[in-house]
Amino acid sequence: MGLAMVWDMITVIVFGVAVMIYLSWVITVALLVASVALIAIQSVFGKPILKITTKVSETLVSFTIRLKDFFTGFEVIKSYQMQKQSDEMFKKENDDVVNADFSLYNIQTLAGSLQMVVGFFLNVGVVFFSAYLIIVGIVDVGVIAAILIASGAVIGPDFRSWLLYSNDQRY
Repeated sequence: MGLAMVWDMITVIVFGVAVMIYLSWVITVALLVASVALIAIQSVFGKPILKITTKVSETLVSFTIRLKDFFTGFEVIKSYQMQKQSDEMFKKENDDVVNADFSLYNIQTLAGSLQMVVGFFLNVGVVFFSAYLIIVGIVDVGVIAAILIASGAVIGPDFRSWLLYSNDQRY
């Protein structure tokens, strides 16, 4: 991630929050709390995903080495009639790779699903809170629309930066 991209994200977030605070500090606080909740989910699942990703990489390395050994020694295996043992070893290594990959898929799916559900309920909560503020007369619909547009500018770079950061950590 380049320095210019980081600077752009920081600028967008700072000015977006400033505009939101100018329009309605109450809704800004509600949106920022919702954003922190989503970031907390990302941080809770970040380390386990990284750990399992490392395990998947290690099992793939081991599997590749075994496969290379199998192919280079195929004539020896065949001449000493050790095909059954090599097949069992291959099956075990293959199962290890599949299981590690499956556990990575499961935790990524769990994290994504949990984030979507929590994000949905947080958005619904902020909308109801905003509707309450409109009914009470604290803000009007135009302010809510402006805050939603500004919040997209604030939360969007936040999630993009996390995705870029998480992708950098995997490789």
